[in-house]
Amino acid sequence: MIIKILLLDWRCTHALYKPLILLVFVFPLITFILGLITTQLLVIPLAMWTASLFSFSPFFAEEKNVLTNLYQTLPITRRQIVWARFLNAFFTMFYGLVMGFVITPIIRHFSNSMWYVGTAGNVALVAIGVLFYALMLLSVYPRMFKYGYEKGKTIGLVIPLCLSYLGLFAYHIFVLVGNHNITFEFVVFAGNHLVPVVGSMFAAAVLLFALTLFLSIRAYNRRDF
Repeated sequence: MIIKILLLDWRCTHALYKPLILLVFVFPLITFILGLITTQLLVIPLAMWTASLFSFSPFFAEEKNVLTNLYQTLPITRRQIVWARFLNAFFTMFYGLVMGFVITPIIRHFSNSMWYVGTAGNVALVAIGVLFYALMLLSVYPRMFKYGYEKGKTIGLVIPLCLSYLGLFAYHIFVLVGNHNITFEFVVFAGNHLVPVVGSMFAAAVLLFALTLFLSIRAYNRRDF
């Protein structure tokens, strides 16, 4: 039943706009530009962060297509709907991961950079991306399940997006004033300490996912339609 809900969400999202255009062209272009502005080392985390924006589309489709009324006619529970949205989020996160690995060598070609972090460094970058993704879900999902897309996006999505862009701008300035190697040094350090550093990031992400799931189910069960 969870898979059926996921497919229903996807069909309604596709009816509103063509998601393949976003996934194949728009999101990779945004990631490419952000990678050029910052550094190729952040392409994987940035790609996963960008992909998180698409994971919120079922909430938009829910309001525009009145999915809630349809859900109430089906033998499904609100918990199943939440799990379906989370399954969609994990598929989207995997898409962001693949997009990051595809765009990274393209960025490297344009920047002529010789920064290679190896397998351990790439694992560290994936951990950073997963942690970013978990933070975005924690910010958005409980609020959208509680208030819906239109009301929940202001606090849950718009504010985190503004803070994220401010953070990227501050990072760019920080690098320009003489800290060119700070990202590379951190990734190398994390890669050399996979268990304590990278393991901690993955563990933190898992806890954030679990907390988001708990808060989302609680918020959705208390929501009045």
